[in-house]
Amino acid sequence: EALSGDADVAPPAPKAKGKGKKGPGPPPPPSGKAAAEAPVEQEAEAAAPAAAPPAKGKGKKGPGPPPPSAKGGAAAVEEAPAEAAAAPAKGGKGPPPPPGKGGKGPPAPGGKGPAAPGGKGPAPKGKAGGKGGGKSALPEVDPGPEPPKDLMPKKFHWTNVVGNRFATSMFAQIVQDLNAAAKPPEEGEEKAAPAPKTLRLKMDLGALTAFFFKKKEDPKPGQEQAKEGKKKTVAQCLDAKRSQAVEIFLNGCGVNIDHVKSCVLELDEKVLSIENLGKVIEFIPQGEEVGQLKEFKQENDPKVLPWGRAEDFLISLMDIPNFKARAECCLAKGVFPAEIEEVAADIGTLRNCLSSVVKSTSLPNIFALVMQMGNFLNHGTNKGAQRGFTLDTLPILSRVEGFEDKTYSLIRFLMDTLESDRKVKDGAMEDLKLCEESSKLDFEEAVRRLNELEKQVLAVEANVAPATPATEGEDSSSPGPSALGDPRFDEVMRDFAKSAKARIAELKQQAEQVQELTKQCCDLFAEKQKTPAPETLGKLAAFRKDMEEARRQNLLAKVKKEKAEKRRAEQEAKDKKKALEAAAAKPEQPADKGAPATDSADAQTASAPSSPPKTRTMQVKIPERPTLSSQMRGMGDRASQLRE
Repeated sequence: EALSGDADVAPPAPKAKGKGKKGPGPPPPPSGKAAAEAPVEQEAEAAAPAAAPPAKGKGKKGPGPPPPSAKGGAAAVEEAPAEAAAAPAKGGKGPPPPPGKGGKGPPAPGGKGPAAPGGKGPAPKGKAGGKGGGKSALPEVDPGPEPPKDLMPKKFHWTNVVGNRFATSMFAQIVQDLNAAAKPPEEGEEKAAPAPKTLRLKMDLGALTAFFFKKKEDPKPGQEQAKEGKKKTVAQCLDAKRSQAVEIFLNGCGVNIDHVKSCVLELDEKVLSIENLGKVIEFIPQGEEVGQLKEFKQENDPKVLPWGRAEDFLISLMDIPNFKARAECCLAKGVFPAEIEEVAADIGTLRNCLSSVVKSTSLPNIFALVMQMGNFLNHGTNKGAQRGFTLDTLPILSRVEGFEDKTYSLIRFLMDTLESDRKVKDGAMEDLKLCEESSKLDFEEAVRRLNELEKQVLAVEANVAPATPATEGEDSSSPGPSALGDPRFDEVMRDFAKSAKARIAELKQQAEQVQELTKQCCDLFAEKQKTPAPETLGKLAAFRKDMEEARRQNLLAKVKKEKAEKRRAEQEAKDKKKALEAAAAKPEQPADKGAPATDSADAQTASAPSSPPKTRTMQVKIPERPTLSSQMRGMGDRASQLRE
């Protein structure tokens, strides 16, 4: 019965073999996370056959191994561990097989008798691992026929295929066909194999050689030495990017070390511009580069092998005593005049504008008129009886239009009212004249630039300060030499620092006045505290622009009205003249026969003034003009009288 029980349990195993043969073969054994997840899936699949009915025979036998599934095919590759686990199955309990191996189920629950062999049999077809070298490993390829050695080919600069793209491309098949075609035939093979599909086209080596190869030229004697002589070899130690940046600056700006020495040693401001001096300061070697250049200088003799232009320039900068301090002093002295003038212009414009606005006597009159207009329009409402308004109210004046004339706004009414007092109008326009320009200035930026200039001047003063402090007995008017050791340089820079500090102190005082005037302006127009001055002045500048536009519209409307009145008067005169002419050209009516003569005379008298006066005509006899024939006739009569 035990044997029959074994026979009854054994049939599922062949069924498992059949299933394993159907698949294309298990994939390579998973690695990493995939290997850890495989046993979990196999345990879930093995749970179904665990509930099978107990086997026939003595004792209870565990269920046979489930048929290997496609998912568990990967574990079937490890055939030796599976056989080792099945060996001690006879005659009692054996150690449970490792979970998840070969598609095995859980161990039999404590029964006698041999357990069904599990995991035995031929493994499913399929390779256990992938390709030996992976996808990125490229196979060898036949290089093809060798060109003639006495010919030189034309270079073909192509791009190779990346390794991870080769396996899935057409070139994998092409390389395989090329290698197969280049393989010599084995012994006993007489008939050549058919050409692969990718090698249907035959390459004409003769034509390719004729067109794209040429004969090698023998070098002429001395030609190689001439080429080597043309090559300029220099000693370099800087990286390519740094060296290129220095050389581009030197070539593009036309700067050399002599210009730099004249600027910082002889204080010649014309030989080198301020912009180029600032760039030279940026190229000063720092940190490790200093040691690198010093070592390069010691190890390389420029007489033996010339230095690179960048290395030569930077080493020459390092050889100038106190170059950085000198260059920074010259740079501060060069940029100070232009910078201080710009800062002074900004601060001065703001100070003048705020002063004219705060001290204006015309603006309060205009604002009082606006407040009266608003309270009159809003009378009896919650917006009426107001005690003031903010500057944000001023743009509304140009948006409130009349009912009849939509082009007539409150701002035009305001300007019409101001025409009665030209002094107030002109005064307000003059006080707000600088608001447009001042609203575009940045006071905080001007103060920052002023502080930056002060730092530069203090740095110059520190560089030329006396190396040893003066004692009580020494004259403080003539300080001692500085650490730079150049009395002329010290004198020039000390004079500059003295005058620059005085100018900066003056501008700082004006900046404090601007801050005070800004506070007064905010208080005057009921603006928020710490409102920037350009913001407040921008609102006033917009109000001035609206006033100018309203005055222009009023003038245009006035001119238009005058022209219309003039045209109307001319039209009335023309109509009156036409009526008079029509009345004069009207024909007279004939008088009645029975009417008395006096009536006709009275009618003529009445109509006389209206008719134009009659012109009297006179007959005048024109005298005859003497002619040539009459004159000749008179001369002939006189001659006859003389003869007689």
